[in-house]
Amino acid sequence: MVRQGDGGYKLQSPEEKSWERERQGIELRPAAEHQLRREALARLFEGVAVTVQNRRTFRVRVQLGDSVLTDGELAVVLEDLDREEFDRLRERSRESEREHVLFWAFEASSETHRVATELHRSREMIRRYEGVSGSQELPALLAEERRRQERFERALRECLEADLLRGELFFRGSADQPSGSDAALAPRIALLSKIPHVYPHLD
Repeated sequence: MVRQGDGGYKLQSPEEKSWERERQGIELRPAAEHQLRREALARLFEGVAVTVQNRRTFRVRVQLGDSVLTDGELAVVLEDLDREEFDRLRERSRESEREHVLFWAFEASSETHRVATELHRSREMIRRYEGVSGSQELPALLAEERRRQERFERALRECLEADLLRGELFFRGSADQPSGSDAALAPRIALLSKIPHVYPHLD
C-alpha cells in the first residue's frame, strides 16, 4: 500500500498501514459534523462588520441555525438546506418577527462532507495517541496527522465558502445572489442596502 504525505506518495510501513486502517474506520456523526462546520464558519466570519458612509460601524451577528457564531447588531442567519427548501426559507424571511434578519441559504456539498470526515478522523487519531508511549514511528505519525489536520481545517473553510457563494440571500421575501468571491464580504455588500430598513432613523 502507498500513502500520500507531504513529500508525495510512498510505500507504507506496517505501522503506517495499521494507522490508516484505524483512521479509515472512524465515522463522522451528525453532531460532530455540525460542530466542525460551526468552528469553520466562525473562523470564516470572524470580525465581519459593516461601515455606513464611513461614520458608523455595525458588527454582524452570524448564526448557523440557532447557534451563534459571532456577536453583533446586524443579524445574518446561515441555513444549511436542500435546494428545494430554499423557497420555504424565503417565505420565513417575510414574517414580521424576522424582518430585520438576512437569511443565507446554502447546500453543503459532498466534498464538504468528505473534508469534514477527514478532519474528524485526524482530530480523533491525535486525541487517541497524543501523550501515549508507543513505537518509534508514533511521533512521526502524529506529526504528519497534525499537518493533515491543518490542511483539512483550511479545506473545510474553503468548501463552506464555496457552498455559501452558490447559495441565496433572503431579506423580507426578496432574493439575491451572494456577490463576489469572498463569503465574508458578501453579507457586508448585502447588508449595506438593508441597513436603512433595519435602522430607518440612522443619520
